Amino acid sequence: MKRKAMVGILAVLVLVSCEQSVPEQLHGYVEADYVDIAPAVAGRLQHVVRRGQHLRQGEPLFELEQDPESLNVQRLEAELKANEALLAEAELGLSLAHRSVLRLRRLASKQFVSEEKLDQVNTAANQAQARVDSLHARNDAIRAELKQLQWILGQKRQMAPVAGWVEDVFYEVGEWVGPQRPVVRLLPEKGIKIRFYVPEARLSTIDIGTVVVVHLDGIAEPLRAKVSYIADRAEFTPPVIYSEDLRAHLVYRVEALPIAWEGPLHPGQPVDIDIR
Repeated sequence: MKRKAMVGILAVLVLVSCEQSVPEQLHGYVEADYVDIAPAVAGRLQHVVRRGQHLRQGEPLFELEQDPESLNVQRLEAELKANEALLAEAELGLSLAHRSVLRLRRLASKQFVSEEKLDQVNTAANQAQARVDSLHARNDAIRAELKQLQWILGQKRQMAPVAGWVEDVFYEVGEWVGPQRPVVRLLPEKGIKIRFYVPEARLSTIDIGTVVVVHLDGIAEPLRAKVSYIADRAEFTPPVIYSEDLRAHLVYRVEALPIAWEGPLHPGQPVDIDIR
């Protein structure tokens, strides 16, 4: 009888020891790094994506009305084309004027033409050079103005900088958008992270690059995440962590990036973490 009692006590002690050897799960939540997309210029919203839409990198996000910049670009491009034709003609005239100067200088050296005639062709050559310089300057001014207008048009037509989901849209089509005012909030595909808090006593069990196991409610298969950040200062457990054990403890904030996970993860979603 005593032997059976002793065996029972040993079994209980083994079970208690096993339970104590299993580290307690840590608690956290899903966090996201959003990207707000805003134009640097003002304009009326003409097109915009819808909430929840998934976008590939480079796909259109929104567009402001293109006028009057679009019309001015067309006008300047036509002016540049006409100016280029005038410049080609002026450069041909300058080349002919230079040839006349050289020819008359040779003749003047032999006193076949007067100095007055030579002065006339020199003046004509100088005038031709001045016209070429003026047309070059006008071309440069047109190109600078075109570059500025094209930059403005680029600001009015914004593309997705990364692949992701449209988290929010702040304006409706037809509304006036001010400069530097976000129109779309984007959640990048790689913008999701797991944030959790580690007590000081367990901080030595984790490091940058450590792979942790993340459990989500309603999902049988846990996901893995790699630690990307560990705070260098302790803080009291934030109120968003609903844990009686950790509520009054000093903890360190840790962030981990999901590894090859394609399931649903929503910012604010609570998670439990195993450090193995």
